[in-house]
Amino acid sequence: MGYSYKILVINWQDIRNPLGGGAEVHLHEIFKRLAAAGHRITLLCSRFKSAAEEEVIDGIRILRRGNRDLFNFYVPIEYRKLVKNGPFDIVIDDINKIP
Repeated sequence: MGYSYKILVINWQDIRNPLGGGAEVHLHEIFKRLAAAGHRITLLCSRFKSAAEEEVIDGIRILRRGNRDLFNFYVPIEYRKLVKNGPFDIVIDDINKIP
């Protein structure tokens, strides 16, 4: 591969969230393959009880902030923090429902 993209995915839940469903599985399957191909994937999502604030799953860096009710308010704040380390090549905001 000639170029590694830095990709930010924003979704309110991740694959380990007990309330997650098909959307989370779908996103995880796509982005774990992109991570395996050498792209740098960060998933910004809400935190759930007993979840680590940060972990790597299948090459995807998972950042959990806020909770289901407040996640949408955390996104702009966390995005500004993340881009201080350099911009993302691609930002994907997965909107599939309102919490």
